Amino acid sequence: MSVNEKNGWYTGLLTLILGIEILMQYSIVFANISNQYGGTINSIVCTILVVAYCINIIQNGKLKLDNIILIILFLVILLIIQKNQILELFIFCIAFLNVTPITTIYIYRNGIFISYIINMVLAIVTHHLYNTEGDTIALGFGNQNTAAFFLAFLVILFLIKKDMTGNLFLKVNWRTSILLIFTLIIVYFLFGDMTATILIVSFFIFQYIIPWLTVRVHKVILLFLIVFPVFLTYSTYWLAMNYGNSLWIMKLNTLLSGRLNIWNYYFIRMPIKLISNNRIFVVSAWGNDYTPHQGLFDGSYAYMLYIIGLLFTIIYVLGLVICNYRLLKYKKYLLLSLILSLELVGFSENQMFSYAYSFTSIFALLSFHRSWIRKRS
Repeated sequence: MSVNEKNGWYTGLLTLILGIEILMQYSIVFANISNQYGGTINSIVCTILVVAYCINIIQNGKLKLDNIILIILFLVILLIIQKNQILELFIFCIAFLNVTPITTIYIYRNGIFISYIINMVLAIVTHHLYNTEGDTIALGFGNQNTAAFFLAFLVILFLIKKDMTGNLFLKVNWRTSILLIFTLIIVYFLFGDMTATILIVSFFIFQYIIPWLTVRVHKVILLFLIVFPVFLTYSTYWLAMNYGNSLWIMKLNTLLSGRLNIWNYYFIRMPIKLISNNRIFVVSAWGNDYTPHQGLFDGSYAYMLYIIGLLFTIIYVLGLVICNYRLLKYKKYLLLSLILSLELVGFSENQMFSYAYSFTSIFALLSFHRSWIRKRS
């Protein structure tokens, strides 16, 4: 059940909603609106997505059994976990059941691009070019790292093209090479963001080595790529619990801007649970001191473990493993390279988990669908 020419309105609607979500969640220009009406806007968006999904099903004339099974699975998980953020995530993912993975990429490319331009123009007009601290250019976003990530992600998405057979390929020539170098200079030197730099570099490394690995290297390495998110999840927990036990971990903590210290602080005070109601504090709940970095908590795997709980983390990471396996099985190496890169930056940032940042969560959760990954039309 895919979106064809007669109901292209659906992809347009998803693009519009994605752009709205980006502006509401990350724009400093729309911060006041988001703070006052954020809950209402989210409710309206979720309602629109549900209604649009139903209309799209009626327009296509059928509802597939695989879709019904996945929706029931989501409902069961939601009844167990009972968190609004999971409800919103599931609704957003279900809306993408009706489109292909390739169309999903185009929706994110267009949605991010439109919202980025709108936000930047309004930031210039309203004098909100700097971040919330007022010390670094962020082009209308509350954090310069957000501006850098979206820019790097956009450049990658614009380089991904589709050939006549429906397969994806990477458009690389001297012009795109200059664009990439220029982007790397901007994200690293202007925004000072290592995450966006790693996203670009790791994507191209994966893109060039994965096809070679499939024919020349032992399958153990390919197995490691498949279970890569499991390794990152366990590493997150192990490093957090062993913070301070060795010099190299302390050095890694410095390299990661104190993230291991933050994770350790919360993990030892509020242990990981199957279903979590843990919170992040600015002022410590265990004393009068401020928490490390005063409420900041970066890292998708750490966030899911601490805030949502072990059950959802297992489901999510299993979805990523299935996604990696199927992309490798169907020889979708370009998509696999991008997903692996997003999984990698998810170790230290929240871009992987947030559906407004990237489509990683959509690919992870829709991988439980029997055929969504291999959809072409």
